[in-house]
This record gives sequence, C-alpha cells and structure tokens, in this order.
Amino acid sequence: MGATSLIPFIAGLLLLLSTPPLAEFAKVNVCVQLVLFVLTSCIPCAVTGRMSYVDLSWPWGVAVIGALSFVYGEGSLLRRSVISLLYLLVGLRMALAATGGFMKGWFKNEFPRYRYAVMKWKEEGVSVGLHQQMDIVMQGLGNSSFLALPAILSASNKESGLSIVEMAALALLLVSLYHETLADIQKNQFMAKRYKLKKEGDYKGKEFCDVGLWGLTRHPNYFFEWMVWNSISLFAIPSFSIMSELSTLHQLLIAASLTGASISLYVTLVYVTGAIPAEYFSAKKREGYTEYQQKVNMFFPKLF
Repeated sequence: MGATSLIPFIAGLLLLLSTPPLAEFAKVNVCVQLVLFVLTSCIPCAVTGRMSYVDLSWPWGVAVIGALSFVYGEGSLLRRSVISLLYLLVGLRMALAATGGFMKGWFKNEFPRYRYAVMKWKEEGVSVGLHQQMDIVMQGLGNSSFLALPAILSASNKESGLSIVEMAALALLLVSLYHETLADIQKNQFMAKRYKLKKEGDYKGKEFCDVGLWGLTRHPNYFFEWMVWNSISLFAIPSFSIMSELSTLHQLLIAASLTGASISLYVTLVYVTGAIPAEYFSAKKREGYTEYQQKVNMFFPKLF
C-alpha cells in the first residue's frame, strides 16, 4: 500500500473536523492518537525495524476513543455510557492481551503478517522503512476517522433511552464478541494440547487448528472482529438524527463514512494484516493446510 491508501482516512478525519457536533472530539482524539502511535509504534519501528508494535498501539487507541467519547459527547448519559463501554471492552480486550505478550517478549520477533508485508515491499522495490511508517500512520488515522465516527456520533445523541436498532446492534455485538473470544479459546486449547503431546513425543495430529469455529471458517476470530465493528456502526445509525441541521451533502458524506469502519476493517483483516498474509506462511510450512483451504471458507463461515 502506498501513500494513496492514506487518502480515504485523511478525508474521513477532515470530515469529522468540519462537522460542528463532532469537531471538538475529533481534534482531541487525533492529537491523542498521534502521540500514542508515535511513541509506541513509529519510534520503536524506526529503531528496531519491526512494525509489530502497532498491535499495541491500535487497541489502546480504540480504548482511548471510548474514554474520549464519554468525556466530549453531549448526548444522554445512558447512550454515552453504553458506547464508551463498548469501545473500552473491544479495545482493552486486545490491548491487555497484547501488553501481556509484550511483557513476555512476543514482540522481539516480527509477527508473520508483518514479515509478509516486508517481503511484498521488497519484491516491489520500494522503501521498507517508509512503507512501515505509512502502514502505522494509516492505522492511527483509522482510529482518528472511520473507527471513531460511530462513537462520537452516538455519544452526541441527546434522545433518552435506546432504540430497537441500538438494542439489536448491542445484542449482535455481544454475540460476535462472544464468538471471537470462543475462537481464541479454541485455538489456544488446541495449541496447548499440541505442545504438550509434542513434548511427550506422542503427537501425530495436524499442525493447524480446524476444530470448533475453525471448521466453519479458517479465520473465525477475524470474521467476528469484523462483525463487532459492523455492530458498532449499526448502533450509531439512529444517532444520525443529530446531523439534521447540516447540508444534504454533508449528511450524505457522514452517512457514507459510517460504512468506513466495516470496509476498512474488512480490507485490513483479509488483505493487509489478516487472512491472506497469515495463510502465505501456513500453506508453506503446515502439512495439509492447502487441503484445509479447499474445504473451509477463508473468511465468511460456511454454515451449510
């Protein structure tokens, strides 16, 4: 991905900054995200040549959105509390896990998905260091634009109570988050069992997890993470009413931007740092993985 990949996110940020009910939050959020990503990703990446540090910055940035939306939102206390807690739940779940991994030394080696990116950049003959920094900046801009919009839009809605759409979105999010967590648990249990049996010299099974949800899609964790963000965008739709005083064009741009979280997360989870980069190495080193690819969908679960 080149510099052009940053354009949609910059446009999304400028849209927030030019929208009166959202501008104050957008200013503070972009400043906090900038400091967070520079200190925890840009500088460490420049020093070590590894961009895995962005797996620390991004979820902590999501948690920041949750906190700021509660502080700067002027909507009902109930709605502000719900959307803030959702972002904190989603962000802290990953942030604490990543921080724990950092303390255990997981970040001393580049993660495979980022090694894949480096390999592709070298094949293209472009500057690896520059593209690493642009990729990090893109994720920071994502937290400053499309991923932040549903939070501050919802937190600015002064209507009391939650609508049916918001309650449905909340239920969908909890179901999705449960299944994302379940997928992680199933994989961790599989890996622990494999490690134990290998240590005992008694393991003859597969080198990859295909049990439970992993038998429906090769990346259930990515799919349900995507569904979490679809739920968050859905939750924000009823709050679009606060945009009624803006021009029709401005309202249309905000409405289009609400799809930005879903689209950007899908592209990221499938093409940029998700399924395709992960499978490049799995297909090369894990016996039977190509057959698994032929039988099980990559992203969307095969239910029938």
